[in-house]
Amino acid sequence: MNKTAFSFYLGTFLSSMGSLTFSVCLVAFMLQAGFHLAQVSLILGLQRFIPVLIMGVWGHLTDRLNPRLTVVTLEIGAALASLGLLVLWQGSQTNYLAFMTLCVVRSILVNFQTGSKSRLTKLMADESYSSNAKHAIWQMVATQGSTLFAGVAGLFLIGFLSMKAAIILDFATFIINGAIMLAVSFDKEAPSE
Repeated sequence: MNKTAFSFYLGTFLSSMGSLTFSVCLVAFMLQAGFHLAQVSLILGLQRFIPVLIMGVWGHLTDRLNPRLTVVTLEIGAALASLGLLVLWQGSQTNYLAFMTLCVVRSILVNFQTGSKSRLTKLMADESYSSNAKHAIWQMVATQGSTLFAGVAGLFLIGFLSMKAAIILDFATFIINGAIMLAVSFDKEAPSE
């Protein structure tokens, strides 16, 4: 695996781990702060449902944009959303509607990257089926493999730290992946149309 691919998959892994850790901690800390399970479930459900609707309508736009710059921009946007969540989180005194809205916006920004990341995996592969398959598998390992590490990080954060620490981790992983994506160069990078 070359340096570009390693950097890309490392950044994707970190960003995925931060997002999943945030979701694990969201449930625990919101319940601990006295929110009802229905309120927590509504946030989790909307974080999945709304992006599906948006990607169904506007997902084709990712085919027209520079994939690397799209990922960088959306990672920065997600980091800013995380900063907003950090400001909003006040335990039981949190403004639920504002917090839920920002959680959904953050999720939209994260999910809108999917098409661009898929394009980048194709840019790293050569024309052969085996190369495309190898990169598709590495993309899956980076995103799905982060689940175990997110669970361990969530367990640690829930046991010893706070929701604010989970949000800071989420923020940091977005920034790190954005910086990695900004630094790497894809030889065959397609310009925006």
